[in-house]
Formats: sequence, C-alpha cells, structure tokens
Amino acid sequence: MCSPSPGKRRIDTDVIKLLESKHQVTLMSGLNEFMVKFAGPRETPYEGGIWNIRVDLPEKYPFKSPSIGMLKTTSSI
Repeated sequence: MCSPSPGKRRIDTDVIKLLESKHQVTLMSGLNEFMVKFAGPRETPYEGGIWNIRVDLPEKYPFKSPSIGMLKTTSSI
C-alpha cells in the first residue's frame, strides 16, 4: 500500500483546517475544488459584505498556486 503524496497530504491538511473554521465551505468534487463563503473583516471597508470564492487546488499544490475566482458578492463597496 503506497502512502499519499506530500501534495495530497498538504491538501488534506489545509482543507480540513478550512472546513473546521467559521467560514462556510462547500466541497464541489473532492477536496481539490470547493467554494468558500465568508463575511468581510470587521473595521475594514469590507465589513458587512458577504464574499464568495471558488477554489481549485492543482495536483502540484502547494508548489503550484491555486486558482481562485470571485463569485457573486453581497457588498456595498
């Protein structure tokens, strides 16, 4: 039985931490593709906004950066 690659272990660790956070995370297809919904930080111009991003983690993560796209937001900015 072979062990998971370092990249796979890193994805598992990072995504599990995100799932345990206060942010709303929706997995799309496994741990490599997901959406995150979060509130803008307090005492910033983003406060009061709701932000939605889509994240795609490549096979070579963390050595290759994730693809991150902003989805529809609810904000007065």
